[in-house]
Amino acid sequence: MRKSRFFRSPVISLAFLLVIVSWGWIQGKDAKSPATLDEKASYKAWSAACQTMLENRTGLSFPAKAYLPLPDPSPLYRLADLAVKQGSTLKPWVGKNPPPPRGVTFDPFAQKLSLSANSRVVVHGDLHGDIRSLMASLADLQKRKILTGFKVTAPNTHLLFLGDYTDRGYCGVEVLYTLLRLRLENPRRVWLARGNHEDPYMTKRYGFAVEGIKKYGEEFKHKRIAALFETLPSVIYVGTSRNFLQSCHGGVEPGYDPKPLLRSRGSPSYQRLGTLTRGEFRQKHKDLFDESFDPDYRKELETTLVDFRPINPAQPQTLGFMWHDFTLYQDEPGLEMDPHSTDRLRFGHSLTQSILKLQSTPSARIRGILRAHQHSTDLTPMMERLIASKGLFRHWQEKEIASELDPPPPMESQAIRPIANGGVYTFNVSPDSRYGVGCEYNFHTYGILKLASNFANWRMEVVNLKVVH
Repeated sequence: MRKSRFFRSPVISLAFLLVIVSWGWIQGKDAKSPATLDEKASYKAWSAACQTMLENRTGLSFPAKAYLPLPDPSPLYRLADLAVKQGSTLKPWVGKNPPPPRGVTFDPFAQKLSLSANSRVVVHGDLHGDIRSLMASLADLQKRKILTGFKVTAPNTHLLFLGDYTDRGYCGVEVLYTLLRLRLENPRRVWLARGNHEDPYMTKRYGFAVEGIKKYGEEFKHKRIAALFETLPSVIYVGTSRNFLQSCHGGVEPGYDPKPLLRSRGSPSYQRLGTLTRGEFRQKHKDLFDESFDPDYRKELETTLVDFRPINPAQPQTLGFMWHDFTLYQDEPGLEMDPHSTDRLRFGHSLTQSILKLQSTPSARIRGILRAHQHSTDLTPMMERLIASKGLFRHWQEKEIASELDPPPPMESQAIRPIANGGVYTFNVSPDSRYGVGCEYNFHTYGILKLASNFANWRMEVVNLKVVH
């Protein structure tokens, strides 16, 4: 990872130390707000409290409990409990997949959200504990009159978040509090998908559990908060009655058949993923898969493309909706192993298009994918394309081949973009993070998807907000 420019100047470093010394004075001067915050705090009070937080990307230690927006974690516990209770009442369920075996708590499910043709969907990618970027988005949505406080007040408008809310950052508590306030105050307008970091194992390993202990002590109730992960869908098919975008954190899951869900009449409606029949799907479409294999990974792919019932997001195989990735270039293999993972798949252009067609119905077509996940703290070809695309990259763009040298050729970067049939769109991770430091970008991105009765008229407005100076 590159060292941030922030620390290269001795003058800036000295100034930064002075900011740290004055941190307690600033908080003490305005301590009234945090002391009164709870799960019913006003948006104005919460926003003011969050603005006092230091940059997430600086890597500093956590401030003292008295200076936190939530000095007491109890409001977050109560919000998580309400979300779990709300999640236990999901209906209608479709399909024939039974609940998991006794003793297995992991019960991944899909959701369908069928909206009117004049609807808008505000879409966010990874946050990773970046409260500044999240609050900057909400402030912008207030200006657009989409939000009034925590309430979605614009008609026919929804908010959709694509996972990875905590870990690798210092403000996961504040991010979750904000998202839960939005979700609980707008139960049919705000939707949270489950990312690969919405997993108790991941939050213990990559920072959120440690964050809670650093802020609130060893009594921090990590399990109580992690229980809400089980209420989040692994994938949300969002669109109109005839056209949908698969919205998830990771990639495609060839072992799941969404057709019963897409044919269902309810909205929202839900379907358990159940046993994932990757092996059966491959046998039915053997020519398609065999032609797509990267020969270097044939053995590994054959042990991954098997039928299985997941017992957690990564066992006995990684769940595609939460973990899988996509290639960048049109001439790359249709299917290969991620070189940095033993069981994570990367899907290419041709195979992805085929899977989306096979998972569609004649009356309900999956037109493309909205997702996040594929990020690095180093300026990889993927990160270069995300930055060049102003935070929303469409994979396999025309005239992009693997033999071309980086930096990439011109990418789609206009503010208003059509949605390509079969397109896969990756949203960038928020900038007040180690990703923003390593790849040296300072803007946060969210999208406003505008639906229409004719899919050819669907558009995505790409919004950039400067968060880090």
